[in-house]
Amino acid sequence: MKSGIIFIIALITLVLGVGMPVYFSATSQTFLQGFKNENHSLEAHAEEALMAGKEEIAAFLLNVNQRLAKGEEFEDRTLLESSPNLDAIGSSSQLLVKIQTELNYRYKEPNILPFLLQPEVRNQLKYHFKYSVNQNIQWILDTKNLMGWRFFKPVDSSSGAPLDAVINSFALMMEENSILDELLIDFKFHRSQSLQSVDTSFNQVENTYKSILSLLNRYNWGICKAIISNCESLQEIQDLVRMALDSPKDSNTILAASLLSDSVQKLNFYYQLHPKTGMADIEFALSLGTASLNELINTEKPIYRENKAMRSIQFLIPDLILEGMRKATFDSKTLGILLKLFLLLISGLAVSHFLLLQFRERRISAHSFSLAISADLAFATFFASLVVLTLEPSILQGESKRPPDIATLDLINLSANSENTMLKSAADPLDKVSIIILILFFLAQIAIYYYGLLRIADIKKQTKDPILKLKLLDNEDNLFDAGLYVGLGGTVCSLILLAFGVLNASLITAYASTLFGIIFVAILKIFNVRPLRNSLIMEQHNK
Repeated sequence: MKSGIIFIIALITLVLGVGMPVYFSATSQTFLQGFKNENHSLEAHAEEALMAGKEEIAAFLLNVNQRLAKGEEFEDRTLLESSPNLDAIGSSSQLLVKIQTELNYRYKEPNILPFLLQPEVRNQLKYHFKYSVNQNIQWILDTKNLMGWRFFKPVDSSSGAPLDAVINSFALMMEENSILDELLIDFKFHRSQSLQSVDTSFNQVENTYKSILSLLNRYNWGICKAIISNCESLQEIQDLVRMALDSPKDSNTILAASLLSDSVQKLNFYYQLHPKTGMADIEFALSLGTASLNELINTEKPIYRENKAMRSIQFLIPDLILEGMRKATFDSKTLGILLKLFLLLISGLAVSHFLLLQFRERRISAHSFSLAISADLAFATFFASLVVLTLEPSILQGESKRPPDIATLDLINLSANSENTMLKSAADPLDKVSIIILILFFLAQIAIYYYGLLRIADIKKQTKDPILKLKLLDNEDNLFDAGLYVGLGGTVCSLILLAFGVLNASLITAYASTLFGIIFVAILKIFNVRPLRNSLIMEQHNK
């Protein structure tokens, strides 16, 4: 009866702990959905843009919203028909609209670059900027005179139209107050360094211009200006465009996220940190709203996508209790994690006590009570850790790192990077993943050690003949060697997982499992079993 009650307690607390919608190495979908009262949807942002006269931004956001909702892009015909200025220029630049009207320029392209490449347009902009008293604009225009362009041709050459168009567009964004002070400061620094023939700064300027050219070649003026206006450095512009180019079909989504996020830098960093799942995570958060998106990129953790088993477990939890756990998690993520750990520890304690009741005498003497508590705690900690690692295998993958750009991969750099990686691995083998696995192996050996001590205490307290006690000790040899078996099993499993790339840890963790097994079994047999055996032999001899 007692064993049945303890088993039920173990099962209930395990289900509640597993179903708790909070994770250590990931962000819960349920948690992000909890921002529904704070979220500002894409539709709401589109309405605000439309009210502000930014029809092109409104259509762009509605397009992304439709794609996230139905998995396909669309053109809002009602919006397009009611907004005749919604073309490559839009209504966001009076100067460009004026030039278009004067030149009577008509086109069907949705992007602004073909318009900016026209000789007449470039001449008009050149004439306009000639009389500008804004020193910042003149600094931008002066980059035309830089030497050493690799991707672009100089402006004064016959093929210099792309560079001229990019510089003119950047200067026009400055005139229209669409460049943040942080971006301007960064630009001034690299521009001054480029004038002093510093290659790294010149590359920053040229790569930024390449990124802006990519935007101009795909989007209208209003969208390009809005995207640049959110960036605080030249590197942010490059990273954002690179992120969009990495996944062309998702480029609109990622650029919409950059328009609505609190920090383009954090958005870039999140994608670089999770190159495999980052785009899908950003799409999911963006579909919920800006509050969920900003929470995601601030936590820097991937979204945990619950499988069928997890959904089945949550289905077993009553709705009232599940909603209470969701609310507790949303009110305080730390509280949610502590509650999850508490439930898993209680489940581990119940499982441990259930096992002890099955494999040893049900009555625990005062002498072995402290050992029983220690064994329960050791096993409960090991059990909770094992459940967490099983639910979140991403913990054992270590930190995601973005691979170097293909352009930087040559044989010399590749060889040097490989050598540096090997040296670093040898110098610092214990990363976070390795430490977690070592702790798990250590906890397992402690639990087994305490179970051995409990069995020794049970035999020692019995009032039986010493010969019988010696035979009972001999019968428990396999139990006393269990630490060694578990250690060898841990080593084999670790080596297999390392070979298949499931684990991202050091080889030390694999061999440490066997080492822990040897040490704990040696301690148990030398300092606990051997003295008891000697005592029983002497007791029998005295008789």
